[in-house]
Amino acid sequence: MVDAQTLPDARASARAALSSLPPDDALVEIDAALARWPDDPPILLTRASVLEALQRDGEALDLLQQLSERLPGNGVVRAKLGQRLLAAGRVEDALGNFNAAIAAIPDNVLARSGHVESLAALGRTEEAMTSAREGLDAAPEAFRIRVSLVEMLTDARDYEAALAACDAGLDLTPGNRRLVLAKFALLKRMMQPGRALDALREAIAAQPGDTVLTYRLVQTLIAEGHVTEAEALLAAHADDPAFAASRADLLEQKRDLTGAFDLLETQLGLPADPEALAQAPHAALLKYAELAVRTTRPRHLEPVLTALAARIGELGDPQIARLMEVVDKVDMPAAAAACYGAVADQTKIGLGPASHVLRCALTVMPEEEVTGVARALASRVAPPVRPEFEALTTWLIDGPDAALRTARARFPVPATASQAMVLAEYLIDAGKLALARRYLRRCMHVWPDLAPARRRYIRSCIDSGAIDEGHAYLDRLQAANPEIDLDPDRISLWVFGFEWEKALDLIEAREARGLAHPSLSQEFELNLALGRVERATEVAQKSRDTRASGLQATRHFGTTFMGSRLRELQLYLHEAKQMEAAGDDEATILRTLARPFVRPARIIVDNWFAGQPPRPRGETDIPLRVMQYWNTADIPGDVQTVMQSWKAPGVEHVVYNHMTALSFLRENFSRQHVRAFTLANSVTEECDFLRLCLLFKFGGVYADADDRLVGDLRDLTGRGNGMVAMREIMGPIANNFICARPGHPVLQNAIALAGQSLIQRENDSPWAKTGPGLMTRATALYIAHNPPETTYENLTVIPSDKVARTVQSHVNLAYKSKAGYWNARKSRVPEEVQNAIRGIKEI
Repeated sequence: MVDAQTLPDARASARAALSSLPPDDALVEIDAALARWPDDPPILLTRASVLEALQRDGEALDLLQQLSERLPGNGVVRAKLGQRLLAAGRVEDALGNFNAAIAAIPDNVLARSGHVESLAALGRTEEAMTSAREGLDAAPEAFRIRVSLVEMLTDARDYEAALAACDAGLDLTPGNRRLVLAKFALLKRMMQPGRALDALREAIAAQPGDTVLTYRLVQTLIAEGHVTEAEALLAAHADDPAFAASRADLLEQKRDLTGAFDLLETQLGLPADPEALAQAPHAALLKYAELAVRTTRPRHLEPVLTALAARIGELGDPQIARLMEVVDKVDMPAAAAACYGAVADQTKIGLGPASHVLRCALTVMPEEEVTGVARALASRVAPPVRPEFEALTTWLIDGPDAALRTARARFPVPATASQAMVLAEYLIDAGKLALARRYLRRCMHVWPDLAPARRRYIRSCIDSGAIDEGHAYLDRLQAANPEIDLDPDRISLWVFGFEWEKALDLIEAREARGLAHPSLSQEFELNLALGRVERATEVAQKSRDTRASGLQATRHFGTTFMGSRLRELQLYLHEAKQMEAAGDDEATILRTLARPFVRPARIIVDNWFAGQPPRPRGETDIPLRVMQYWNTADIPGDVQTVMQSWKAPGVEHVVYNHMTALSFLRENFSRQHVRAFTLANSVTEECDFLRLCLLFKFGGVYADADDRLVGDLRDLTGRGNGMVAMREIMGPIANNFICARPGHPVLQNAIALAGQSLIQRENDSPWAKTGPGLMTRATALYIAHNPPETTYENLTVIPSDKVARTVQSHVNLAYKSKAGYWNARKSRVPEEVQNAIRGIKEI
């Protein structure tokens, strides 16, 4: 700062320091001026702005309150104080200061925009709209007020008025970026993606140098499959590093992950010194980090992660969440600690990052310590979304039923769209599926354009077996909005409704349009289910080549689920070819190879299922005895709540733990069975083996601890004699829910196969060794070695979408996130990260 000889010079120099110097240096310069003029309001206001830039919000607030007490009629001071109070969540206090500021300076835009935002935050929407219109009458070019008005009109679903307000603002300030983006978002909400793209195109034509709008257009074009136009735009910005991430996105869309990685590595000039990384576009750095994990090429990853951690303030909440996902997947403790520490140091933490930190804390800390971390995080989360964070905290600690109670108590009435979606999620998790569907239908009436509501509604239809209801809704929505992309929702319904060919045809049609299906594993399973072995092999090869399965998995593709399935398929085809060459017919080949391989077992079961006669509810020889397992005697509260659902009138309910399971096996089975149980590689495998033995001995129903009874159990047990089994969405026989009479041959087959695998310490996945793969093989052997009249009389297989009307499978429960869970990620959380989390203090 030039040595200011006069007060006006000092004020000008202070403002110049604020705009041109790093905040720390600016504060030194401003304090030097205050040493000479310690009570000057303009310089003190500038100092408050610097303190805000340094995230020293408490000091800034104290300074502004002192100034307000000295100068209660100063409109600028009251407006600045209102802003700071609004940011701190003290909305009522902020509104009082904005009222005072407007009274002092009626046309002050800062005061008016804060006044509008405060009223909106308090739910006083009509007053907020009136204030916004008054502000625009006085200052029509005040785009911040106009954007607030557009957002309120949009939330009120007065789309035409919102669009008119946008266009009026753009007439006054052509090409205004915030208004263009507001119009783009509005048209997307109106389910008019074509007009939304046109709005961006028109703005860019008028402002060809606006890289922010061009970047948004490119990203949208890529996401919606307009590859040719996206490529043309990127070619026009070939040397602009701001578009490096977009070029990588386009290559990723084509499944060329290696090409995307190489492009970014070159564009970023890696290896680069820290100063260069500090100047590189953070979008490119973040994309490089994600691709480094997916392509297993982390050689320059650590300095990139460290650079991103240092620039955490430049990232939005979704980007911070993506960064934390990356550091969780790599063994780089220093970089991980830097990222978590940077988030922990923020006085304002977004809902997404705060939730991520809390989930991590739960995997490594006892609940009493997690509660303290949750309080500290809640104090840093913005007040409007704090109720959502508090409900999530309850869900993670106490489960969905408790979270539902918290949400109902803490969410305002009416709830925001975001809160409504959270409430719907908790209704589903709490097993209130019919209520969730009704609530979501109401949400879609209020917010017909809200994509999250549509996705959750489709999920609720799937979870409750109401597949036809989901299709009918999509039909109506598509008829009313021909441009909207409903394909992903339709694919989900077809997959879960066992219409695999339709799902796969649509996936392939989208890929031809440049819209790659996000799940290669699902595409692989669909091809297998339809018997398209060659295509399934191609998809698995594509997955291996694109290295799309994560850092550890891609180094050992054969050990991944898809890799092991592919290896088994190849072995089966080899064995089948040899048997065919030896003169064996197809039936003999299938019957022989169904014992070691899932693929021939699937063919046998699928053929049998196609001829299964309808079985209405009637008398059955399956006892009404429900058996469940939890490896310890101390069962988490949310798990107990789900288990309690099976205690229906007339139903015996028994829960085993590791010790009582051993006693049962010793009393009723041989030493080999006990040995098989104790040699299990995980709780999953020991539980899988135990259920077979329990059902074989006693008969009845076995249900996993995370399965909830939502209907009348007799609707399933009464569907047949002998055994009632569930067919999973891709065709295998499930093992999470089984009904059987004592001594059923399928159980005998399964016990023999699983026991042999466990004793021989085979390294197959639990799915193949003791789970659905095993049950499919055991069922196929029973079908293949018995006449149809016997099997159809003593076995009934029900598709999972029909079972879902009675049993909610795999309920989303909190226990899997906690430190006590057997498969928690505790060992993978570096001590440095744990210390960073423990260092978060309440403010």
